[in-house]
Amino acid sequence: MSYTPTQVFVVESRPFFWFFSFDGARASFRSLAGSQENARALVEALREGSRVRLVGPSTAEFPAVVTAFDPPTGEMTWNDVKLALMLARDALMAAGITRPVHQQLHAALMGGEVQPRGRRPVTLRGVLQMRAEGMNWGRVAAARYLRPAIGRLG
Repeated sequence: MSYTPTQVFVVESRPFFWFFSFDGARASFRSLAGSQENARALVEALREGSRVRLVGPSTAEFPAVVTAFDPPTGEMTWNDVKLALMLARDALMAAGITRPVHQQLHAALMGGEVQPRGRRPVTLRGVLQMRAEGMNWGRVAAARYLRPAIGRLG
């Protein structure tokens, strides 16, 4: 593992770069959020319990699309932020999405439907919603493996 902070922000007693201290985690969340700037904005907003604002790329023909939402969890610890993003990433990967657009990330965090290419739509419960309902991280992680009960046939 390599340690390559670019900037240091001190929040409480733990520096901001601690969260992004290992290349693998940093790259993973950058891919999840679409850019390093969005990853940083997402982490800070979840940590502070404030509005998440993700900005998509823009071109001369198309303006940037902004996805914004208020996390229902309030302020979160660094560990909670990391777990939430890991579980959201895992839920998207289980649905067949490896490079999510912001609306898909929103669905993984807050709940909603995603449409993987060439597959049926998948409904995600939302990692932050489940956490706000009082579920611990173990139950949130296990929830993605639960399937609806199949009633008796005939």
